[in-house]
This record gives sequence, structure tokens and C-alpha cells, in this order.
Amino acid sequence: MERSILYDFKFYGEKMSWDKLKKITFIRFNILKDYLTVSSSLLISRILGGLITILIARALGNIGFASFSAGFFIMTILGNCTAGIDKTFVFQFVSLKGRQKESILSLYTLLKLYIWLLIMVVTILILFFFRNSFNFDVRFAIFGAIFSVSFWILNYISSIYQALQKFKLYGKTQIIYYLAVFLMVMTLFLLKFNNSYLYLSVYFVGALVLAILLLPFKNLKIISSQKGLAELLQKAKWLIFSEIAWLIFVRLDYFTVSRFICPVDLGNYALALRMINVITIFVSSLSLYILPKAAEIDSLKKLRKFWKVSLGIGISLIGFNIILFLLAKPIVLIFFGREYLPAVKFFRLMILAYLPTIFFPPFKYLILRFSKKIHYFIFNGILLTTYLIFLRMFELKFGSNGPIFIKGLSFLATLLFGVILYLTNKRRNLK
Repeated sequence: MERSILYDFKFYGEKMSWDKLKKITFIRFNILKDYLTVSSSLLISRILGGLITILIARALGNIGFASFSAGFFIMTILGNCTAGIDKTFVFQFVSLKGRQKESILSLYTLLKLYIWLLIMVVTILILFFFRNSFNFDVRFAIFGAIFSVSFWILNYISSIYQALQKFKLYGKTQIIYYLAVFLMVMTLFLLKFNNSYLYLSVYFVGALVLAILLLPFKNLKIISSQKGLAELLQKAKWLIFSEIAWLIFVRLDYFTVSRFICPVDLGNYALALRMINVITIFVSSLSLYILPKAAEIDSLKKLRKFWKVSLGIGISLIGFNIILFLLAKPIVLIFFGREYLPAVKFFRLMILAYLPTIFFPPFKYLILRFSKKIHYFIFNGILLTTYLIFLRMFELKFGSNGPIFIKGLSFLATLLFGVILYLTNKRRNLK
């Protein structure tokens, strides 16, 4: 018999013994501890990343930093281009047992490497043959493409620990990488080095340090199987397209915001956008934490547990958002000063607009678990498409608040698709 979403959410008020209460409390404490481990590690790594950027910008100056930025932009894009494969691997790894886990890890390593190499070579060829068409130094971009292996290594190690659900080691991976890069950049800054190539290469050295210290399965036997690679690529393709759609959506904001906001307000909007990163860090942490949990669902009991965890963390995040909304003005005054008070309005509107994203992870990963992989791509595809449609429809109707309203409407439309797909899906074979 088909169960409703309300059944999945149901909490039971049964009488519990002291031992059972202690067990539930212990489980909830571990859930909170794992979630906060991921959140704090991402927060620390973002702070270190910000400090690294400040040091490099001061060391290189405007012209040098512009050259560095061209290389770093290419480095981050190519280094994260296999994010869809990472998620597919985590999902597959958790659902397999024994030697199958070793096999999927081997295939994942090869496929992730092959796709990165292919994209890197194509990018370098495009940069080289069309070098006269770009208004930046192509040499730095090519250098960044080669050293994008730095983020490839970081994401590879992080994904393995995520699949193993060793969240403390996942956190260490993030912190050790950015701490190693920060210490090397600080050393170069104090020694007054001002070479852009040198600062780009620091990220690669940091990745090598990370691999030496924390690379799991160092004795893994890589077994190539064309059939296995083809099957894994088939499972990953819609996730790859989905991540591309997400990257485009995120970048669109930077290109469209100037159409709504006058130059005077751009700084305030940019500050609010930076502040909203605090919320996106916690949502990203939820996403990282529950992905392997969704892959484990093979019974209604586990599905209910998944919803309890997701809703528990989600409701906590809503509470955190309410606190930020109420304290937005004193936060801006204390950390940024009176000149940025207009940013309070943008920040509060962004808090409201981003609320639906708190529930993106559970619906996205249940789509991945129970529905067709193409529906996962459609989820992010709707986000991108509705943003472009609403942008066309309302670009002159909301004034300087336009980008935020349009983004909020896109988030709501996307969440609605996730809810409808979940409700209409039959979730077969669950007992």
C-alpha cells in the first residue's frame, strides 16, 4: 500500500524506557556532532580562503592580482567540473557491499581522472588557439588549467571520506588543505614574493601535502573496465549536467545584478551576498551529510529516519535564519560600520529568499534515490530556467530588489517541483 508524505514525517509518542531514551539521545547527539563537524570545517576553510585571497591581493597589487584571478578562475572551474561524478560515486559506494565498494572506487578514480584530463586538454587548446580573443593573459589561464588538479585531489579525498561517512576526517581534509595553502601564502607574503605563477602553484603543493597526510586506500589496485566505466558514466551524466546548470545559475547573478542596481548600491548588495554565504555553508553541510544517508534508504523505517534528521536540521536552520534576520542591523554595524547600513535591507530579503533552499538537499537526494536520474538534472534545470524567465518578466518591476525577488521565486518553483515529484513517486520495494 502506498504511503503518504505525512506517514514518512510521522513522529511517534510512544512511552520509552530510560535505556531507550538514552539511546535516542546518543543518536541525536552523534547526528548533531557530525553535522556541526562538517559545518565548522566548511566555515573555517571559507575563512582561510578569504584570508588567502586578501594576502595574495596585497602581495600582487591590482595588475598582478588580475592575472592571478584569470588562472585561479580556470583552476576552480576545472577542479570542480567532476562534481557530478563525485556525488554519483558517494551514492553508489554507500549502497554496495564488500569487494563491490573497492571496484566502484577504482572505476570512480579512473573516470574522474579521464574526464578531468579531457576537459583540461580541451580548455588549454581553446585558450591557445583563441588567445588573441581574450582580454587577459592566456598563459596564467593555461597554468591554472594544469594546476586545477589541486582541487581535483581535494574533491577526490573529500568524496571518499563522505562516502565512508567519516565526517571528522572529511572536516580535517578541508581544514588541512586550506591551512597548508594559507601558511605557504603567508610565508611568501612575508618574504615579499610577488610572482602570480608562484601563488597559483601553492594550491598544488597544498594538495600534495593533503594527499601525503590523508589519502585513503593508498594501496588501491586500479582495475580498468570499459564496461564498468561506461556504466558509471551513464549513471553520472545527468548529475554532471545538473552541476553545470547549478554553476551557470550561481554565475548568472554576477552578470545580471548590474541591470537592477545602481553603482552606489552594488557594494551593499555585494556585502549582503557575502553575508548570505553563512547560510549557504550550513545548507551545503546538510547536503554533504545526508547524501550518503539517502543512498542507504531501503526501508520505510530508514526513510522516516532520513526525514527526521533532515527536518530536525532544517527547522534548526530556520531558527538560525530568524536570529540572523532580527540581528542583521547590529551585525552590519559591528563588523562593517554605518556606511554599509543599506546592506541590511538586501541581507534580510536574501534570508527570506534563500529559505526554500534549506529543503533542497532532502528532496534532491530522494529524487536521486527513488526517481530517474534525469529528474535530478531537471531539478537544477528548473532553477536555471525559471530564473531566466522571471528575469525577463520582472526585470523592471522590483527595482533594486529585483534579483533577490527573482531568485526567491526560482527557489520556490524548484522546491515545488521536488515536493510534487516526491509525492507522486511510488517509492517501490520499501517495507
